Amino acid sequence: MNTAPVAWVPQGDTPWARGAATALAASGWRVALGVREVPASSEEGIHPFLRGEGPEGLAACTVEAADRLGGFDALLPWSPLPLPSRLWLDLEERDWRAALDPLREDLAESLRCSLPYLLGKPGAQILFLLPEAPRGEIPAPQEAARLARFAVARSLREELAPFGV
Repeated sequence: MNTAPVAWVPQGDTPWARGAATALAASGWRVALGVREVPASSEEGIHPFLRGEGPEGLAACTVEAADRLGGFDALLPWSPLPLPSRLWLDLEERDWRAALDPLREDLAESLRCSLPYLLGKPGAQILFLLPEAPRGEIPAPQEAARLARFAVARSLREELAPFGV
């Protein structure tokens, strides 16, 4: 039986997620990667799982990955999205949605599906890998999403610490 820790990356289709998975696998982790299309081959230690659409697709994928790999020791909730640099006066509703919807949708659903596998597991963690703070001006929606990640991480730490996460 493989005793290496398992990380769950539900949104595994981005270069950011693949890079995080590669780094974790190189450090001895087994990584469950939720993907829209399973690659023909994958790196050692990385286990892709087909993720269907919507919350139901994420839930089914999460259960399959946890069952096959024996649960999760860590969750990497969502990937940062690049946004165009725009002025406040040029921002449209879609700019705000592109920045903040992943927080509302993917993060909430990832947590809802994954927490049962993390709670009570010694040393379980939720990892927020944030991009380096950019130099110079940051588009407002991108900065709002970046700061929201810090707020969510702090809130989760306080709420879940009594449960060992």
